[in-house]
Amino acid sequence: MLPSAPIRVLIADDIPELRTLLRTTLQGRGFELVGEAGDGRETLTLAVDREPDVVVLDLGMPGVDGPDLVAELRRRAPAVRVVALSAFPAPETRRRALDLGAHACLDKDVDPDQLVATLREVCGRAFGPVALPPPRGLEGLAADELERLWSTLAAAPVATAVVGPDGRFLRINAALSALVGHPEAALLAAGYQAVVHPEDRDTDIEQLQRLLTGEATGFQLQQRCRRVDGQAISVLCNTWLATTQRGDPLHLDGQGRPRFVVRQLVDLREGRRPEDQLAWRATHDALTGLPNRSLFLDRLEMTLARLGRDPALADVLVVDLDRFKEVAERFGDDAVDRLLVAVAGRLRSILRPSDTVSRFGSDEFAVLCPDLAHERDAVRLAERMTAGLATPFAVGGQEIVVSASIGIALTGSRTRRAESLLSDADTALQRAKHRGGGIYELFDETVRAQLIERLELEQALRQAVDADELRALYQPIVSLKEGRLVGVEALVRWDQPGRGQLLPAEFVPFAEETGLIVPLGAWVLAEGCRQAARWRANGPRTLPPTVHVNLSPRQFAEPHLIDLVAGALADTGTDPDRLCLEVTERALAANPASAATTLKRLSALGVHVSVDDFGTGYSSLASLQYLPLSSLKIDRSFVARLDLDPSDDAMVAAVIGLGHTLGLTVIAEGVETSRQLAKLDQLGCDYAQGYLFARPETASRVGELLGHDRRWQ
Repeated sequence: MLPSAPIRVLIADDIPELRTLLRTTLQGRGFELVGEAGDGRETLTLAVDREPDVVVLDLGMPGVDGPDLVAELRRRAPAVRVVALSAFPAPETRRRALDLGAHACLDKDVDPDQLVATLREVCGRAFGPVALPPPRGLEGLAADELERLWSTLAAAPVATAVVGPDGRFLRINAALSALVGHPEAALLAAGYQAVVHPEDRDTDIEQLQRLLTGEATGFQLQQRCRRVDGQAISVLCNTWLATTQRGDPLHLDGQGRPRFVVRQLVDLREGRRPEDQLAWRATHDALTGLPNRSLFLDRLEMTLARLGRDPALADVLVVDLDRFKEVAERFGDDAVDRLLVAVAGRLRSILRPSDTVSRFGSDEFAVLCPDLAHERDAVRLAERMTAGLATPFAVGGQEIVVSASIGIALTGSRTRRAESLLSDADTALQRAKHRGGGIYELFDETVRAQLIERLELEQALRQAVDADELRALYQPIVSLKEGRLVGVEALVRWDQPGRGQLLPAEFVPFAEETGLIVPLGAWVLAEGCRQAARWRANGPRTLPPTVHVNLSPRQFAEPHLIDLVAGALADTGTDPDRLCLEVTERALAANPASAATTLKRLSALGVHVSVDDFGTGYSSLASLQYLPLSSLKIDRSFVARLDLDPSDDAMVAAVIGLGHTLGLTVIAEGVETSRQLAKLDQLGCDYAQGYLFARPETASRVGELLGHDRRWQ
């Protein structure tokens, strides 16, 4: 419940655009804005004069140490609470802020609802559980990771806990205390194995070790828990690691081992909430605890219905164990039941938490993966499943080896029916079994051929950096006033064996799509810096050119971008003033708050930043004046129209005028004709690049041009 009196808030951030975002977030939600500050001095003055309940403070304002400002705020206005916002990944900054008096420290691009909840909590306007001290052995970044994970789990209606690798409870929720009858403090002192029936502990520990050693990311077991009164109750235990979308584990220590796992216990007792038991039995397989066909189809229908709103792919995989009758005849029914439970657990460990694995009957399972970005993700999943199931199962002291056939059906259309898509996957499964089993098949052969080609391209591109197949060319940027070369844009080429030299358009979009743009971009950045250092060392008569390096949207959003740039400069000895990073207008507009912080930190390194393809995105013109930019690049599409229609001159003139008004230089790209050059010169454009001057050249050719001080008219 919101209190009748609003919470009085002072916003302190040096970027007006970000203050506007914060102000908009708090409007109409029980807050009263008492002022906005743009620097440390103004923050202290307003905090004392206007007596807010809480200050929302950017730790990264220039000219002031954020944690020290927190300390001064707490000294001058001890009644004021401080919620710090930080874009810095270094945990010591956050720890200092908290040690010096901040009541909370959140990420700069915090979710609006989380910010509102935090402000209410620190002001005593919200009821919540008392925060526990950080557990033993977890501090700094590890403790922060635990709290972020637990914030999404604490309110779960099912019994939930976060458990350390030694079996220690790190966090438990109220539902778990109620399930076993022990108070929270007793559970935190005892550990998970204290509530597991002695006869079930060995199996539980065996499965847990598979997670800790990287063999799996989760498992599911039906086991017994001991209540405080000694009663043994039947539960379905789901245990998993937090993972990325690609299935890679998160929250690892320095040795690559998980710091903690998540456990949830579903009460399976007879007579326990009869209505829930009846519903559970109607929708789940009694042996494995997995959803049955009915529940699977229901979830598939909901997934298909969402496809119209959220562009993505839905993936259905039907899994059948090969030669299952032979296994049953050899090992017996009891062993087979245990095997099926183990197979269910292993499949669950391979999947994401958002995926559904279901048992349809006997040895047939089905998997639903919503929200896949690309077809190849379905293939990768099938490959992980076949490899995971091929590892022998230990069942009742026996080792059982199985293989599986998998049929895959994909759709991006909401018009498909669930039964139809499932039938397609089953058809693909029958093809896989006819081919001998142990493999996967896609329902659509055309898609399968395209996937194979794309996976081969991805593998080749992944190896290109190490195989020395990448080449850097440099296109001159010319000063229109002086007619001389003042900069170059670094452009990458790929000498792929068997295909010759590929242009960026042939592989860069694919690299962006797959995430390979990050190592590819890192190579271009390092190579561009190395070449800048070489040109400077060669001592040409003119100033060495500024090297322009493109940052893709994905690179720009990388949390380690600042460290990458700083490292490239340090490793090559490049003068930061000789490096200009080009960022597209769309990348800046995607997350204005995060973009502004990143630009500030790049500017602090001393490098230049240019807005590439200006005029094609959606950035706010008002926000540009507050960003540390050095130049704008007019998109080539506007330059090309200078030859076609005199009315298009106005657009280019407007961009040039805007750039100059903001104190930025303006670069025109794609200049190919003398008429375009004359128009740009007439309109006051500062620099230009394009085929009219030179095509992308080798580093040695650019060195020759520098040595002769080539002049262009």
